Amino acid sequence: MRALSKGELTLHGYSDRRIRELEAAKLKTPLAKSADLEAMYVEVKARRAEALALVKKEGLVLIQDKYSARGELYQVRIPHPALAIARGAELQLATLAKLIGAEPEPRDKTASEVMAEANEMLEEAGIRTN
Repeated sequence: MRALSKGELTLHGYSDRRIRELEAAKLKTPLAKSADLEAMYVEVKARRAEALALVKKEGLVLIQDKYSARGELYQVRIPHPALAIARGAELQLATLAKLIGAEPEPRDKTASEVMAEANEMLEEAGIRTN
């Protein structure tokens, strides 16, 4: 597997660039591209659900080992990385929904809302992230 540059590959291989290409192409051939957009929407939505399920299973915050400049081991709490995946999926879903003309569904909390709650909990506990 080749290395990917930042922003080249997002969820299920759909880059933001590909979404923009489909958006531009939709104006030319709406029926053909609409099916592509709908398929992409379903896959991105599944990725978001998968990421949030992982966060629910493992927790909002993970403990990561780090080493000081002196080589001493210490631990920090970090937001679960799957929150970033869910947040990215939500941005893609919003773009795709606009392109498809879909109505928003009732939803659970967004990854951004979950992330804000996690950061608030960490701050209240006096824990710095980074």
